[in-house]
Amino acid sequence: MRQAFALDASVEEAVFYANISKQTYYDWVNSDKELSDELEALRNKPVLRARQIVIKGMEDNPELALKYLERKRKSEFSQKQIIENEGSIAIHSVDDEIKTLIENLNKNDFSSRRAHRKNHKKSASSS
Repeated sequence: MRQAFALDASVEEAVFYANISKQTYYDWVNSDKELSDELEALRNKPVLRARQIVIKGMEDNPELALKYLERKRKSEFSQKQIIENEGSIAIHSVDDEIKTLIENLNKNDFSSRRAHRKNHKKSASSS
């Protein structure tokens, strides 16, 4: 289980790997604070390693440095789009569009039923 958590596995993955139930896992961590802290620390290890790699990689890769800043300091470095519009913008709710589609389907279905009945009556009267 420790090996799985060292790979940042989820609880589900770790209990599967350790061949124990979720309940057993929760019983253990709820009754043993040291174990709980150790497993949490193991789960953070890959994240810290990834950060080290990113920081080191930024030295040789300015694009990586910019991506890091765009995510880490969004208010200052994120790519913003400003869209200007002259005139009006029509906003339709999806609910209205769905309602219209259903109404049209019902109308078409009703019309086709009526046509089917007419044809059925004609063929029945001509027999």
